Amino acid sequence: MENPFNPSFGKMPSVFLNRDSLTQRIVNELNRVGLPFQTSLLYGQRGSGKTTLMTEVSNLISRYKNWLVINLVLDDDLLISLINQLQRHLLNLKIIKIST
Repeated sequence: MENPFNPSFGKMPSVFLNRDSLTQRIVNELNRVGLPFQTSLLYGQRGSGKTTLMTEVSNLISRYKNWLVINLVLDDDLLISLINQLQRHLLNLKIIKIST
């Protein structure tokens, strides 16, 4: 039997349930002021859309000035990827300059 699971890692599948209200609720909760911890846990069966949902959330939340979205992939060297993305964001914000 062929495995029906074919990960696309955050790409919009051909059949997708509209979860705009759930996505917006997550964004609203993450943006609530005065919370000491803004930690969330998303879990579910493989292929259930966790990565796609979080991709939608990160796309929305990246529009806010007070948020910085960093995408890390387990296949990459996490530290190098983190440093490169932070550096790119800091350069865009003109917080740092690179001397040549």
